[in-house]
Amino acid sequence: YHLDEVVLQPEEVRAAADALQLIRDLPAFPFAREAASAMRKLSHDLGDALSPTSPVFFVDRPGAAEIRERLRPLSQALLSRKRVRCRYHGIHRGEATERTVHPYGLFFQHAHWYLAAFDLDRDAIRIFHVGRMERIEVNRTSPNTADYEIPADFALDDHLRKDPWELGEEESVRAEVLFRFPSSIQVARGGHGVLVEEREGGATLRAFDVHQVGPFLRWILSFEGEAEIVSPPELRAELGALAGEIAALYDGEVA
Repeated sequence: YHLDEVVLQPEEVRAAADALQLIRDLPAFPFAREAASAMRKLSHDLGDALSPTSPVFFVDRPGAAEIRERLRPLSQALLSRKRVRCRYHGIHRGEATERTVHPYGLFFQHAHWYLAAFDLDRDAIRIFHVGRMERIEVNRTSPNTADYEIPADFALDDHLRKDPWELGEEESVRAEVLFRFPSSIQVARGGHGVLVEEREGGATLRAFDVHQVGPFLRWILSFEGEAEIVSPPELRAELGALAGEIAALYDGEVA
């Protein structure tokens, strides 16, 4: 089924042009070239209707150029189904390891690029933060032959719905957090964690599998005392230390 004709209102044309211009001008966006091509075609058909009304400003994140250089070989390996070796820095353990992976998908989420890949050393699918990958080497042998196939049951969408602390290659830490009412309602509606038990006054105890401790602790702090890490004690101590560091930045004055 297809449409012979699509009629766009002027405001819809403007919205489409603004979106294309935005992604065309973002050098870190993987489809910037395609967006520029679409913009040229629309400009030929619609002329002055696509003239910009205001400039688009953006600032690359620190290290954006390095990320783009890492995305190129990873994209190449993914498209040609070639094995990749790299040196990966685990943020929580603070150590670097050599890894051999089969790339399954690249995705941009929570302002960072991630690689979903099958880790041959661990015999499991892992999520790698592209910013922590170094010395990326794509297998050059038999360039016209795939090294692997992506399993039919793999779905990249399964990872797009995850919270920042659920993304990462590190082994997960199970955390239990007590949310007081009404924050307990907010967390439940957001689908965060798994309900362990309901407590008096509308409070709830919820469990989380935490792969990245930093984003999780910052999220807990955003509840301004209405969320309390019950276990493990090490994670509870890290939360207290982080809160102390933040307070020190403001000379001990916390609003």
